[in-house]
Amino acid sequence: MRTAPPATLAAQLELVAEMTRAGRSRWVVFACCVPALVAGCSSKDDPDQPSTTQPAADTQPTEQASEKSVILPESQSWSCEEALAKLDDEAAGVSAAVRLVQLAEAAPLGVPDPLSPRIAERLRLLRLSDSLWALGWLVAEYENRLRSAVLIGTAGAVELPVGGTEEELSLLYVSDDADVFPHLLITPLRVLIVATPVQSAIVVKSLGGSQFAMRHERGFPYVALVYSGAAEAEGGQAQPAEPVEVARYTWDPYEMAFMGPVSDKLPDPPGGRFEIDLEQSLALVPVGGEIGEPDPVEEYIPPEERERDGELPPY
Repeated sequence: MRTAPPATLAAQLELVAEMTRAGRSRWVVFACCVPALVAGCSSKDDPDQPSTTQPAADTQPTEQASEKSVILPESQSWSCEEALAKLDDEAAGVSAAVRLVQLAEAAPLGVPDPLSPRIAERLRLLRLSDSLWALGWLVAEYENRLRSAVLIGTAGAVELPVGGTEEELSLLYVSDDADVFPHLLITPLRVLIVATPVQSAIVVKSLGGSQFAMRHERGFPYVALVYSGAAEAEGGQAQPAEPVEVARYTWDPYEMAFMGPVSDKLPDPPGGRFEIDLEQSLALVPVGGEIGEPDPVEEYIPPEERERDGELPPY
């Protein structure tokens, strides 16, 4: 499938203005100005990965697509059962998914109401499993990455995996084989395994200016924690620096968990450290990084001595 070329600045601003008028963009200035927030960062080992300095509006509709609406007019009268039956229809799948979102009275960022043809043209529907689909904005130059995705179940249930600002900055990575590497929803603050149900895989306690990103090495996907500083350019103007990978989380299909550090130092500057919330990170096995101080070991006292000292009841 050929993708549209990157949008010009004018086209990006036009779409941003359209989303703002619809009342959907929650943090649009931040999303447009901060590079490499969720789509992953370019890597020497992943030369085909495009720059992530583009905001969510990183595709430009073609004239042909603009002449014909992506959403079928007749879909507005479909029942839930009729829409579910058309989810796997290549020509009607997106229309069916949009209709299910409307019937559920959900308010996802990616499917604003009213839905303009320009925004609808960017929507894609991807099947994640026998019982789960995802509807979101297709990321330029990728066939398996969606922004601001909403999940749709076999019964027509609509689920927003994250809300607020995280929804606007979220990236859904659809795996080629979920048994080998899971479908992931990545935000700057967390990594979720997208299945039924959605599972909290890695959650940060303290970022220190870093953020999660999707990366590849020799064709194998992994999650990285990256720090994007500011490099001093000529003329005294600060420009975004090349992102530095500060931690790597690789998936172990046998453990069904990620392997990576819970905490470690950040490059200097800015210095400091990051820390993962291990209690909320339900699919993380700590490997590497800084090792915290062990819990103090209490002195072992035999039961008979504790009983004599009155610490145990006499029975």
